[in-house]
Amino acid sequence: MARKQDPFFLARFNEVFPGFYDTLKTKFPQLNLKDFRFCALIRLNLTNQEIVEFENISSRTVENKKYRMKKKLNLSAEDDLYDWIQNLSE
Repeated sequence: MARKQDPFFLARFNEVFPGFYDTLKTKFPQLNLKDFRFCALIRLNLTNQEIVEFENISSRTVENKKYRMKKKLNLSAEDDLYDWIQNLSE
């Protein structure tokens, strides 16, 4: 679903990972749907290259998105975004 940019991807993702969206939305109400979709792709443990292919964007754009997401989530430069998101709903 993520690969095809299916509009129901986020709804299905929320079924598979219940509470993930609610936790993010509660802790970080400033996030928008694009931010959540990006976090969902990371939660699925997709590599940068897979995100590039699914989102049809450049590698540099993925790196910029990761940097901006870390800022929005108030993470330090040393914090790993993938680890943080993986541990969010545990």
